[in-house]
Amino acid sequence: DRSPSRGLGDVYKRQAANYVIARKAAIPMTQRLVLYALYKQAIDGDAPETAESWAHIIELAKHAVWSRYRGMSSSEARRR
Repeated sequence: DRSPSRGLGDVYKRQAANYVIARKAAIPMTQRLVLYALYKQAIDGDAPETAESWAHIIELAKHAVWSRYRGMSSSEARRR
């Protein structure tokens, strides 16, 4: 059944997805990595001493930036 409200919901979902994609592209990768690192520091604490795998370059970059905040308190990471 194709009710009008269902079609409208699909339109809103597409618009929301496009909005998120556009905003993500507007934030430089270096800033996204810093935000990720501060989030991980606030939620999980210090990064492990070594990255999980050298096979995934994005994961390595995330780990490298997160490691810069080792020792920072959760509240400080949230404040930043």
